[in-house]
Amino acid sequence: YFKKINSLNDTIGQYSSYYLGLAYVKLNNKPFAFAALEQAGLMPFDRKVQEDAYFSAAKVKFDLEKFSEAIVLFKTFNKAFPKSNKISESNDLIVEAYLHSENLNEAISFRENQKEKSARMNTAYQKVTYYKGLELYNNDKYPEALAYFKKSLNQNIDRQISIACYYFSGEIY
Repeated sequence: YFKKINSLNDTIGQYSSYYLGLAYVKLNNKPFAFAALEQAGLMPFDRKVQEDAYFSAAKVKFDLEKFSEAIVLFKTFNKAFPKSNKISESNDLIVEAYLHSENLNEAISFRENQKEKSARMNTAYQKVTYYKGLELYNNDKYPEALAYFKKSLNQNIDRQISIACYYFSGEIY
């Protein structure tokens, strides 16, 4: 029934698209879930439904490992809904998406420019600064690598990463 009425361009269409998207998420049909949630997120009739649908659509893209697309959606969400209680999670997922897409510089820059830094974001930051340090180490750029290993060690969340940072820092000296 939702499929029949989700094409309406009104509140009923927005709600049906939203709930159809949530149903597809539960059924693990992520491509269809994204399409329905995106449609509901673009409809302006109910602002709360629009907010939740847009955020959920971005999360579905993240789950589908379409990280570049997810980053764009999360950043658009942050601009459209700056007072949302989902901003912190959105920012966490942006950093993680940058990490998964191996865009280390963007991940570092994004995280360092955030006022509020959650534990999840700090965990991702520890990984991304370690990977950046390792990249520089492998390119014989030891002073720069050491700076990133130190940034990673400042988080000291993941013990294995901290141990690796100490190891490579010792190798540099």
